[in-house]
Amino acid sequence: MTMMLKTLKITAADVDAEGRYTGSADVTDWPGHIEIAKDLGTVLFASRLCAKGRIVAGAGSGIEAALDVEAGEGIEVGLGVKAGRNVKARWSVVAGLDIVAGLDIVSRESVKPRAGLKAGRGVKAGADIVAGLSIDAKWVSARHSIFAGSCEWRTLKASEMEIRAELRGGTIAYGVHVAPPAASKERQL
Repeated sequence: MTMMLKTLKITAADVDAEGRYTGSADVTDWPGHIEIAKDLGTVLFASRLCAKGRIVAGAGSGIEAALDVEAGEGIEVGLGVKAGRNVKARWSVVAGLDIVAGLDIVSRESVKPRAGLKAGRGVKAGADIVAGLSIDAKWVSARHSIFAGSCEWRTLKASEMEIRAELRGGTIAYGVHVAPPAASKERQL
């Protein structure tokens, strides 16, 4: 028997004119799901946005947290996800635009931004990494395949199809691997 998790619904009433979350619920360690209404733009969180369940932001809404964005289940966002430190989900991380993290992006399943993917340290997926544009990180690791430049809405420049990171796991199924500068120097020595 599974326990039903409570859902916190963040609406326009919980966001100020600058897009900052001003609601009364503590979203730094929410015991259930968090749903952000559509068309709120990017909602800014002063520290963490953390839910035991899923985090979902409707079309036209995105998430930016000063520290972490973490979900015990999945993260699905209409716009982009940006975290000062980490973006982590037990299931997939899916965004209509970019996924950006100061440190790591980690998912037990897939990481799928419709646009680009950028991490200060690494990107790790238990299944696939599928980016509409380029991938920038110190390292990437997927259990299966890595795709960069899978954009379907326009023709891409070659630089928008690059995986600029050390490959630690997975197979590049689409895109061009560009070794990080440090790795290139080591090979030349």
